[in-house]
Amino acid sequence: MAKIVWSSKALFDKKEVLEFWISKNKSNVYSKKLNLLIEQKLKQIS
Repeated sequence: MAKIVWSSKALFDKKEVLEFWISKNKSNVYSKKLNLLIEQKLKQIS
């Protein structure tokens, strides 16, 4: 199993995307689902 190491830029961008959706939707539900999907896909490729 490979270890995925996020760069600081990638982490910053991910946070910005999730915060954008929280702001746009006035809810964190979509951001939570999106973050879960990202984590699941990372597990698949690692």
